[in-house]
Amino acid sequence: MVRDSAKGADVLVLNVDVAAFITPRMLLEAAPEGYDLILIPGAITADFGPAEQKLGTKIRLGPKHAVDLRYVIPLLDEVTLSRTVPACTLFEGRMREEAQAKIKELERLAVPALTIKGLKIGGQSRIKVLAEIVDATRFDEAELRAKISRYEAQGADMIDLGIPLDANPEGVKRAISYAKKATNLPVSVDTLDPDLLEAGIAASADLILSLNQANARRIGPLAAKARIPAVVIPGPESTHPPDPCTDFDPRPDSKSGLGPKSNPGPSSEPRSKPDESYHKVGIEENVRLAQSFGVEVMADPVLNPPLQGLVKSAYRYQEFHRAHPEIPLFFGVGNVTELIDADSPGVNALLTAMGAEVGASVLFTPEYSDKAKGSIRELKTASDMMILAQDRKSPPKDLGVDLLILKEKRRLPENAAPQDFVEAGDGYQWEMDPKGCFRIGTFEGKIVAEHRKITIVGTSATEILNTIIDHGLVTRLDHAGYLGRELEKAEIALKLGRSYSQDESL
Repeated sequence: MVRDSAKGADVLVLNVDVAAFITPRMLLEAAPEGYDLILIPGAITADFGPAEQKLGTKIRLGPKHAVDLRYVIPLLDEVTLSRTVPACTLFEGRMREEAQAKIKELERLAVPALTIKGLKIGGQSRIKVLAEIVDATRFDEAELRAKISRYEAQGADMIDLGIPLDANPEGVKRAISYAKKATNLPVSVDTLDPDLLEAGIAASADLILSLNQANARRIGPLAAKARIPAVVIPGPESTHPPDPCTDFDPRPDSKSGLGPKSNPGPSSEPRSKPDESYHKVGIEENVRLAQSFGVEVMADPVLNPPLQGLVKSAYRYQEFHRAHPEIPLFFGVGNVTELIDADSPGVNALLTAMGAEVGASVLFTPEYSDKAKGSIRELKTASDMMILAQDRKSPPKDLGVDLLILKEKRRLPENAAPQDFVEAGDGYQWEMDPKGCFRIGTFEGKIVAEHRKITIVGTSATEILNTIIDHGLVTRLDHAGYLGRELEKAEIALKLGRSYSQDESL
């Protein structure tokens, strides 16, 4: 396998069964001469510094797995390898660092459509992630601060305060005050109630969600005076049938980009029944209304749930962006992620790619259900992927940034089939360990192992098991093996954000 993966390089085979156990003495005894570089297996931990001096040749760690030599060797002229860090890890780290540096450079050079508290929105800038805290007025200051800190740590670019229907203006002002003390990120207030929107403006929210035909005449002038941008949505119901002189099509035929149409187009369609556009006021008309008051707008044509008009609504976004590339688009990915029983990383990656294609500027997610937890981090990663891919003019792959969690980019080769083996059986009889049993669970991101004598808490299965052994709390080999399995399951569950239950499959 080494020879096949390292074509063009000489391969020195030493007398040891496990390559990671190669020692400096073995290499010195082999005495390879005439080389500029000797690569040794990446899993070796011994110090080859003295051997390097005696041989007069650089000795560096290659990859941990032989198959990865095919990726490492062609890059030897471009990368300085390490004596302590395996080449595969080094290359991954280098790709990540280069990707992050490129993202920062692209963002620094980007010309935005608008800025909110110094944050670039739209234009050439990276798609931003707006994370909603649902029912924000029901949290006290400490609870709200904790949620904001967690969202910010996951990569949120902005914080949205979702306001429940039973909230009052004072509660809105209080929530915004708490949020602004907790973070320097832009803070938006999210409601259609004009009294609550007015309270949000008075409390210096950085963005208001949302304006429509019902509240824009009251809130629009206030937002414009306070210089607070607003998200504009379609609706509500119109009091008159569509008029070809006043209803507007996404295809412009005037300098303003808002031209007449002969019948309702995609932009007039409502959230739940895309074909019944007759009774709804379209996004175009509401955007024009908000702009007439001098409001800086972000348009939300509304992303429909799967099998409820998702593709048609994506087309609506695309048509609006073609007509008005200067207006940032608000892309409510939570409408999809929360309403499909599929793992969110792939869903969020694809939605972000769709958003990038239709010109979205902001990705909105509430992370409301358990299955959608982690969406903020996933969307931020996907956003990074899209700006890199757009810069390279390539699909979002091989970027140094990815959302591969359960699947591998490259599978390692399997072992050769054994010639002689014994089939594993299930007839073993379990016996109680004289030292007693353990109850294993998880709590706030940690593994908890409870014994009648001691409770051990940590994040590493290996460390907890070693502590159990150090305290003499396990005497039977079957018990030690069982504890190793269960503790490792608990650690994997924490890494995947899943629940753990002792003795149940993960």
